[in-house]
Amino acid sequence: MTLRNIAKENSLDIKYFDVSKLTDNNEYSILLNKLEVDALPVLVKIENGVVVSKENEITDLKYQTFLKNNGYIN
Repeated sequence: MTLRNIAKENSLDIKYFDVSKLTDNNEYSILLNKLEVDALPVLVKIENGVVVSKENEITDLKYQTFLKNNGYIN
């Protein structure tokens, strides 16, 4: 089950950023720094401009765990 499938089944509106739109390595580095991660892809929960939760391991189980831990699904 993909993140899109999980979102659809649970009526979630998932926002994403297409990193292919970045024009250079400096922009990529700035994004990593802002998200407080070393690499992408990553799931993040941001509240009021602050990263409050993140998950770097992207698997179906990790998607579900992240969404459960952050109160989006049961």
